[in-house]
Amino acid sequence: MMSNETSSSRRAALALHALDPQDRLWVLERLEPLQRAHVEALLGELTELGIPADPALLRQALADAPARVTSSRERLDAMPARRIANALRDEPPGLVSRVLAAHPWRWTNEFLAALDKDQRRFIADAARAVDPDADACEFDRWLLDELLHRVAAEEAPA
Repeated sequence: MMSNETSSSRRAALALHALDPQDRLWVLERLEPLQRAHVEALLGELTELGIPADPALLRQALADAPARVTSSRERLDAMPARRIANALRDEPPGLVSRVLAAHPWRWTNEFLAALDKDQRRFIADAARAVDPDADACEFDRWLLDELLHRVAAEEAPA
């Protein structure tokens, strides 16, 4: 039986195979180096097998994809407060307050309780100074993605 990761990689490769070459390159350039190497190997297999670059295959691959992808916000919300605290320990209060304001995290109280009184005050002061703008949503999405990568990197074996 094929793992979910392998199955997802194969669907991604099939979808990319069906794209215009410029679009395919654009997507590949945005992948992590290991992901890119893996997907490029799968693309090479498709070419060797003579699988046509058919947009209908792209539509089918997308239709077969899982209906719901877990967001960075959901994954972070499910993590223990100590892992979030480790990832944010050296960050400025403004950034920490931005993370805390991005979602009603289930770990917020535990996270704040682990901080000393001065740290909590600095974070609260920073939260009052935040001036939300039109780019805030995109910045918050990027910030949470980066935090998730940092937390994941800290748990990865050396």
